[in-house]
Amino acid sequence: MTQANSTASESIRIHLVDGVSGPACPFQPACDLELGLAEGFATAELVHFKPGLSLLRIRVAEDAPVLPRLDFGGNYLLTGFIHSGSAVFHFSNGHRHAGNIHEWFQFHCESLEIEGHRGQKLEWAGLLCTDEALSSLLAIEHPGGTPAEIQSNGSISGGVLNTGQRELAHQIIRLPAQGLGSRLHLEGTSLTWLAEQLFRPTGSQNVPAINAQDRDTLEDVAAYLGDTLDADHSIASLALRFGLNESKLKQGFKSQFERTVFGYLRELRMERAKSFLRQDRMSVIEVANAVGYSNASHFARAFKEHTGLLPKGFQCLHRAR
Repeated sequence: MTQANSTASESIRIHLVDGVSGPACPFQPACDLELGLAEGFATAELVHFKPGLSLLRIRVAEDAPVLPRLDFGGNYLLTGFIHSGSAVFHFSNGHRHAGNIHEWFQFHCESLEIEGHRGQKLEWAGLLCTDEALSSLLAIEHPGGTPAEIQSNGSISGGVLNTGQRELAHQIIRLPAQGLGSRLHLEGTSLTWLAEQLFRPTGSQNVPAINAQDRDTLEDVAAYLGDTLDADHSIASLALRFGLNESKLKQGFKSQFERTVFGYLRELRMERAKSFLRQDRMSVIEVANAVGYSNASHFARAFKEHTGLLPKGFQCLHRAR
């Protein structure tokens, strides 16, 4: 049976069931790990799915002290994600990784220390997989062996979760481990998420990780767009102005604001146009120019797609009120 024992005040030893052979016990109860902290500071839950594969879920309060080191008792592939908050992960052999909300990472390690940020709640989950279990999973997709990018080469891979992965991550954090139906749902969702990470298309690029400074910069980009609706913008000019590479600007912005740079800009322009038209002090052409459209027809089409009405119709409707 899966257990967790405290071996020292600053270290927690996690006992995992290894190997893909041996007695099958797929429905062992979830194990609440005793972290040695006062009640309410943090919770940790270990859910054993099958030999060599377990899920670890950790929630940390805003004012929690430093968590103890988690010792896995062997080398595991850890594939984890942050659902809320941010943290620095310290792995065995001195490796470290700074992670933020909606980011994932993957690394082979024997132990883990999680350093949360004061004033932030942290919700994190990770799947621990032995090399033997990993080989069995990968044989489904890669009969010839383990892909080079996930062999034990000491490197950390990671990036930003896409929309589908983010939804799976949310379910992994929220689904209960008690009850047969919930347990099967949690295991299936976790395996689906793991497959997304293990079987990324060959040649696909990881989304660049976004740190706290990058997030502040992206907020500045969003504010700048709101202040310059009448200007011509391009990804290249915005990246140059704010000191970001174009990939981080595009992908980081979409991750942070859940829309593309130009989708966000267009929404701002349409909302500002609605405000101008309600005031009824400007012609439609003047409104179009004020929100960055030099072509009135293009503005009218965009406005109708956003509101369902042509600009003139929208203006007349509010004038009648």
